[in-house]
Amino acid sequence: MVTKSSTCPLCKTPITAGVTIDLTTGTIVTKTGTIKMQPRAAEVLYLLWEAWPHEVSRERLCYRMDPQGNFNNGALKVHVSVLRKALLPHGIDISRFAREGYRLEMGEHL
Repeated sequence: MVTKSSTCPLCKTPITAGVTIDLTTGTIVTKTGTIKMQPRAAEVLYLLWEAWPHEVSRERLCYRMDPQGNFNNGALKVHVSVLRKALLPHGIDISRFAREGYRLEMGEHL
């Protein structure tokens, strides 16, 4: 299980996302409830979580999901879309940077 508590890179105030990710079950537990995710979607979130507040390139995300190249940008977009819909009501978003990659956005600076 993974939890994240850090400081906002913009204003240096503490951020407690109040989110726990369990990769073994693909479950995301937030302050307001539990969200069941496909294991690959939870893995994408975990990879973004590791890099927060920095962005992660699409190539790196796809490679980490499957080093043999069976995971592509289309699959990544689907998982990011599912994660956005599930997490936005809980104050967490995923920003996309053209030709770059993705980054988690948490706290008051959404």
